[in-house]
Amino acid sequence: MGSIRETSPRPDARHAPLRLPALGARLYADPGCRVFAVLDGARVPRLLRTADSLGATPHCLFAGQLEPSLQRVAPYLVELDPVGDFSAWLLDSGFGRSWGIFVRTRHEAPALRKHLRRFLMVSGPDGKSLYFRYYDPRVMRLYLPTCNQDEMAQVFADVVDCFAMESEDGHALLEFSRGELEPLTASFPVHERGAAH
Repeated sequence: MGSIRETSPRPDARHAPLRLPALGARLYADPGCRVFAVLDGARVPRLLRTADSLGATPHCLFAGQLEPSLQRVAPYLVELDPVGDFSAWLLDSGFGRSWGIFVRTRHEAPALRKHLRRFLMVSGPDGKSLYFRYYDPRVMRLYLPTCNQDEMAQVFADVVDCFAMESEDGHALLEFSRGELEPLTASFPVHERGAAH
């Protein structure tokens, strides 16, 4: 696994008014990047209704017209506004609950969606197609450290600058960026000492 670096968020970073301000500050630390969440409709309560009421636009990663039952549990891509109500709700309510992962990119939603759709189905050892729930942080934080150089080239391509997700205990943001031989990993605490989650 890549090296772990403990650093503080940049003091000039923008962030939404959160109970976890260090999390927002770290997510928006690169002013040249957009921040997206890839969310699991099966885990996020009333995702579509909440996004609509809070002014966010979710883009389903599944193609075509979906049955309502599948629409509710599908994965969605949502751009996060650093001062948006949806962003504040998501980071306050969902961090530590395995609702999804975050992506930093210099691309807009259509290009990122096209890239992320490539990984929804993978081939198993027997050649059969399997559904890959990479947007579950419990899956992604185990998968990314195993990627070799060729796999990193596919997963990051020229589209993703960084994948980020909650740590296992929900007290830190793990970031994975593309390294020369393996993903580079960094961990950033998101709770102030003594703060309750």
